[in-house]
Amino acid sequence: MLPQTTDQILAHFCKDPVTKNLQEFVRKNAFEHQYLFIREKGAATGYCSFCQKDIPLKDRSSMPHNTETTCPHCQQEVTVKHVWRGIKGIADVAYVYHFARSVKNKQMITCQTFYVYRFLDGKPEMMEYSPSCYYVFSVEGSKMMYVYPYTGSHNLTKSIYIKNPAGDFYQHWRGKISANLDSLARAIRQTPFQYSAWEKYTDMEEKILLYMAQFAKYPQLEYLSKCGLSAFIQSYLERYPVTRGLLNWRGNSLRKVLGFQPTKQELQYIEKKSLSGVTLACWIALRQSGCPVLLPDLHTYGWLTETQVLKNLNETVPFDKLLAYQKRLEKRGELTAYFFRDYLDYLRECRQLGYDLSHKDVLCPNKLAEKHLQNQLRIKQKSNRQLDKKLTERYPKLVEKYQYASADFCIVIPRTSGDLIAEGYHLHHCVGGYIDRYANGLTDIVFLRRTAEPAVSYYTMEIQNGRILQCRGFKNCVPTDEIYAFLDEFKHSCFTKKRQKRAG
Repeated sequence: MLPQTTDQILAHFCKDPVTKNLQEFVRKNAFEHQYLFIREKGAATGYCSFCQKDIPLKDRSSMPHNTETTCPHCQQEVTVKHVWRGIKGIADVAYVYHFARSVKNKQMITCQTFYVYRFLDGKPEMMEYSPSCYYVFSVEGSKMMYVYPYTGSHNLTKSIYIKNPAGDFYQHWRGKISANLDSLARAIRQTPFQYSAWEKYTDMEEKILLYMAQFAKYPQLEYLSKCGLSAFIQSYLERYPVTRGLLNWRGNSLRKVLGFQPTKQELQYIEKKSLSGVTLACWIALRQSGCPVLLPDLHTYGWLTETQVLKNLNETVPFDKLLAYQKRLEKRGELTAYFFRDYLDYLRECRQLGYDLSHKDVLCPNKLAEKHLQNQLRIKQKSNRQLDKKLTERYPKLVEKYQYASADFCIVIPRTSGDLIAEGYHLHHCVGGYIDRYANGLTDIVFLRRTAEPAVSYYTMEIQNGRILQCRGFKNCVPTDEIYAFLDEFKHSCFTKKRQKRAG
């Protein structure tokens, strides 16, 4: 029976959990650095933190404080520390996961985590184990309990999670986190968990707890893992968004769990290619949406990186026809690098232009890139015609408002969007990007030309509310002194005089 209270959970653990096996694991794996402590000047021995023994020192002169050396006994690389210089600053801490069989029910597995402190109070041999979390796993489910660091009280959790050192109490945490997976291998024998395919998840280190908890709840993980989907399961346990909501965890067969029956060819391909969890998630999502294309082709033709675009394309083009079209373009040497997005844009443009997508030549054209560009130009021309209509309506008022000329310079009002595009092309600036704002009356654009050459681009002005915001020439050059003089005349004539006239 799964424990429900803190006392029931504690009943599954040894009263003295710090076993020799745990101590040996901590000695060999829990700490990043090892030290050789020389307690007194001229001492004949030194204490090795890896051996945890006093070692005879033959050549003490070659062991200055803070130098790197090798322990004469275990050959471990160590840092020499002279205790009389003070070692309180190197107090070390590690966080360790240790598994064992339940002492109450041999079919259940437990895991206990510890903070392991060493060198406390400046004593080289001092080591202390402080329990942190308790986990219990059975075929009925799993339970977790943790020790609150400030009060030492035990607290049950609603779900299983990895409680690594964090929060205010351990905000300066710098220790190593390690999981004793050898202890898991011993504990799992002759229990229902020995069939869980847990060996495929050892690279998760301490997060293998999440797999154990998921298997306790859904034993289907066994055949999912053995079918090659362990990378997907790992990504799911690590909460990758793309993996969420894809599986029916209550299904009792591979077809019911996945929502489709993968072929033998697909399962062999998964095993051969070692695909990532995210890639497998995209495959599952596509196959669930009714895609008949098998995994080898999906992977080869780049489908697994464009799942959302493919869903949008599938509203118009069936998946099998889409693959056939892609292969056709590849054979003709016309396949673009961003085929799916280019094709989706092309289809949207066809709808915008009113083309009949029931015609094969329109739906799946040869030379897709060329047809895509043609569509863009037609849409731009169509859009410019609408803008030109607005510009035609504005033109008489702008002529009346800004028409002005001197002996040397004159003001020309643009009539069409093409005038602005040509102006930007000849002067190498961005006035073509102002077409929408100009047509909709959000700003005014006028051309400053030489009186002798009114058709030749010279300077471009933007005007708003009676103020010249900018006046740019070739490659955005600023006006010359004679241009500034003309602008003063222009402002006086078109703005000052007209305001005085309206006021009068």
